[in-house]
Amino acid sequence: MEALTLTDYLFVTIIFIFGGASSIEAMFPKTAAFTKLKKTFSKDIHKKLDEIIKENDTQHQEIKDDLEDSEKSRLRSRIVDFANDLRNNENKSTVQFKNVFECYDKYHAKGGNSYVDTEIIYIKSVYKERGK
Repeated sequence: MEALTLTDYLFVTIIFIFGGASSIEAMFPKTAAFTKLKKTFSKDIHKKLDEIIKENDTQHQEIKDDLEDSEKSRLRSRIVDFANDLRNNENKSTVQFKNVFECYDKYHAKGGNSYVDTEIIYIKSVYKERGK
């Protein structure tokens, strides 16, 4: 059995990085040392890739959850601010009322709680009073 030297390992690593395993196979005969080295590289690479993918999935889910929470907060604030504007006798157009009703529907579709229910009841009553 032919053993590889440290220089051979370094050369194999450089070839593997730049040319891949197929380039290495073309350069070296099928020796037990090469086969073992190839398996080690493959296992290490697959293990590292699996770790990266798992970490990426976790980070992706965290970002997705944060965005969802941010969107619910934005919708909730929009509804509360709109109700406060009405309490301060600000005039709102029919389009603005319809937009806030859409925000309310989206808020509940995203799993929002009943925090804004009293606000939307108030907004609907003002909408009806103004005959919009």
